[in-house]
Amino acid sequence: MAFSFVARSVSTCLLGGLAALMAAIPTSAALAQQPSINSIPLLAPGEGKDVANRLAAMIERQYVLPDVGARYAAMLRANAAAGRYDRGNWKDLCDWLTGDLQAVHPDEHIRINVGPVPKGDQRAVGAGKLVPTEAGQWAAPGIAYLRLNRFSGQKANVLEIRNFLIAHRSAKTLILDLREHRGGMFEEMDAIIPLLFARRTALLDMAMAKAIYDSDGPLITSPSLERIKSAPTLVVRRHYANPDRLNHGLQRAQVVLLTSHRTASSAEHFALALKRTHRATLIGETTAGANHFGGMVAITDRFNVYLPIGRTYDPVTGEDWEAKGIRPQVAVAPADVLKIALERSGVAPRQAAAISKRIEARLSTPVD
Repeated sequence: MAFSFVARSVSTCLLGGLAALMAAIPTSAALAQQPSINSIPLLAPGEGKDVANRLAAMIERQYVLPDVGARYAAMLRANAAAGRYDRGNWKDLCDWLTGDLQAVHPDEHIRINVGPVPKGDQRAVGAGKLVPTEAGQWAAPGIAYLRLNRFSGQKANVLEIRNFLIAHRSAKTLILDLREHRGGMFEEMDAIIPLLFARRTALLDMAMAKAIYDSDGPLITSPSLERIKSAPTLVVRRHYANPDRLNHGLQRAQVVLLTSHRTASSAEHFALALKRTHRATLIGETTAGANHFGGMVAITDRFNVYLPIGRTYDPVTGEDWEAKGIRPQVAVAPADVLKIALERSGVAPRQAAAISKRIEARLSTPVD
C-alpha cells in the first residue's frame, strides 16, 4: 500500500490522471475516445459490484475505526447485491460509493477516485496550483507573518519555512496563516515546532492498527514520534516538541494561528498541538474536522480509495477533531481575522486594516 498524510475533499470523484489510465487499458468501443468530463467511460457489466465488494473487504480489514468499518462493509455488500452499482459511468460509481459511505458515518478523508494510485512522490497530490508557502514578511515592527497553504514535505518548502523563521527570530509575535491549509506531511511541522518550544513537550498521540503497522510500516516517520504503551491491537506514537538546540529566539514569541472552516488534516494536527499546550492562540473559524490519516490504495486498476487507517488525539482527554473541528479561542470571520490578529498584537485599528488589506492582496487564489 502507498499511504500519504494528506487531506482531500470527499464531495467529488477525482478525474486527474484519467487520460493516462485510459492509455493503459485495452481499447474497446466504449473506451476508444479520449476521456473528458462530458465523455466518461461507462461501467462494464458487473464492474460496480466487483469494486464495491473489493472496497468492503479493504475497509473491513483496515479502516481506522473497526466498528464503523464493519458497518461500511455491510452497507457496501448489501447495496452491491441489490444492484445499486450496476449502472452509470466511472464517476457515478465514485460519487455513489463515497456518498453511501458518508451517509453511514461522516469521514472527511475517505473517498473513491478514478485512476490508479499515483506513482512517484505522492506528497504533491492535491496541491493544485497553490504554492505551499507564501507572503512571508514583517507585517509590522516586531510582527512576522507567514502564510502556510500546505505541508508538501518537499525539502525546498521545509528549508524556506525554516529560513524564514530564523530570519525573523526577533519577532515578538509570529502570525501563521492556516486559513487555506488543506493538509500534508510531517516534515514542515518538524521544522517549525522545535523553534517554538523552550522545553520538551508532549503534543498529540497518533494511533493505528498494529496489524497494518506490522505489515506496511509506520506510514509517518519522524524523530519527533515515539512509540508508547498501548492496547495490544494498536500502535500508538506520541508526538513531542523537541526544542532546537540553537535556541533561535522564537521560543519566547507570541504565536497566533489564523484558521477557517477550510483548515484541515495536518494543519489541524498542528493547530491542536499548539492550542492544547497553550503555545498559540487560534483566531478565526472552527476548522474542517478532517482527523483520520491514511493514504491512497488501489481497489482495481481503474479505481482507488483514500483509506483512513489512523487517528490523532489529545493524549489527556482522548478526544480528536473528526467531524467537529478545532474551535479557536477567538472566533472571527475569515475576512477579518488578519486585521483582528494584528490589533491583538498591538497594532492600531486603522493601521491594522491597511496592513491586512495589503497582505491579503498578495495571497494566492484558493485552490481545492
